[in-house]
Amino acid sequence: MPINHVITTLQTLFKDKKIGIWGLGKTGQSIVACIAPYAKNIYIMESADLTDAQKECIKKHNAQLVPAEYVPQFLEVCEVIIPSPGINIEPYKEKYPTLFMSELDIFGACIQTPIIAITGSVGKTTTTHLLEQILNKLGKRTKAVGNIGTPMLSVIHDQQLYDYFIVEVSSFQLEHIQSFAPTIATILNIAPNHLDRHITMENYLRAKGQLLAHQTDAQYAILPMTFTDEFWPFVQQQKVHWVGSDAYDYIMEALSDVTCKENLIIILAILEQLGFEPEALITFVKELSRPAHRMEFVRTFNGIDFYNDSKATVQESTLQALEQCKDKPTILLLGGLSKGVSRQPLIQQLPKTLKHVICFGAEAEQLHRWCMEEVLASTSHATLEQACAQALSIAEPGDIVLFSPAGTSYDLFKNFEERGNRFKELVHQITK
Repeated sequence: MPINHVITTLQTLFKDKKIGIWGLGKTGQSIVACIAPYAKNIYIMESADLTDAQKECIKKHNAQLVPAEYVPQFLEVCEVIIPSPGINIEPYKEKYPTLFMSELDIFGACIQTPIIAITGSVGKTTTTHLLEQILNKLGKRTKAVGNIGTPMLSVIHDQQLYDYFIVEVSSFQLEHIQSFAPTIATILNIAPNHLDRHITMENYLRAKGQLLAHQTDAQYAILPMTFTDEFWPFVQQQKVHWVGSDAYDYIMEALSDVTCKENLIIILAILEQLGFEPEALITFVKELSRPAHRMEFVRTFNGIDFYNDSKATVQESTLQALEQCKDKPTILLLGGLSKGVSRQPLIQQLPKTLKHVICFGAEAEQLHRWCMEEVLASTSHATLEQACAQALSIAEPGDIVLFSPAGTSYDLFKNFEERGNRFKELVHQITK
């Protein structure tokens, strides 16, 4: 029985041990709730001001909060530390090689339901979201967890309710796994990202490749042939389906509005691996929805279409969004932080047919300078409010205003969701 397996696994891993939880966001809180019944002591390291929910979590589970300046003591006292994805443990791995445990490894050890794991630089959230909808419509009880929003450890006691779990995983989550091996693994693509943390592309690619590292010959990897050179070094004993860019052409036309072609091909390959006919998707394709903040239609005002693509935190996402807007004059809102990756190549690749590039936020001036070098009409603004006002002042009927920043939100907002919601609020305010 799954429940007995979960209890036995958690007892084996954590019973009577001093457990450290590093980071108390949604993921950290789910880890505390999962482990507290088994651990001897729970120590929590959190540097931000605590929310009411975090305070309640600490109190409910009788945990001890460790001040942020006591990292050395935290590392010495704890027998196991489970870091949240945002915590970079690389500086501590050499001295404490066996101290850290990944949330993914705990999840993989507890789950007996088949797991489909999806990562990539671009499109993993949309792909995960769409695959969850599709499998549910095909009659399979499916739940998407992980980086998409629902903490994975929050579902381990309910696994008997599901036929599949789809796990969206980031490079931060994969970086230090020791055993996680999904039933089906896919890496959608690879492009420079998070180099402020991974430092080099080799390190970033190695983190993504970890998704394949522990699979057995009873498991599968579905990988795009376009990235054979990049992903081949990480292939182990699993069965691999290399998918070409021309696969499923016979049904692709009917599905062209769902998501980008490359990621849709991967979805179809996963369905086929699970025993479904890819053509089945055509019958309900119009019922599928994109996740919020991914080319999300906001409204039409005076013939101007507004789209929220706040999840575009990398250059490739913005270029994909622009491809979907190529048939109309487009005003692009570009901003946020670059994560250690120069955005000059992005500016150089922007279509010369763009009507205007509105740069906003902490790096607006630099983005604006690069636009001028490429003779792209552009302006620079400190805030999103100013950027939206500028967009409305120059937009005309038939135009698209595309909010696709190609950078993280942390200069002005706490996350891309807050940024996207603010954009939508501003659109409705200025188009009353």
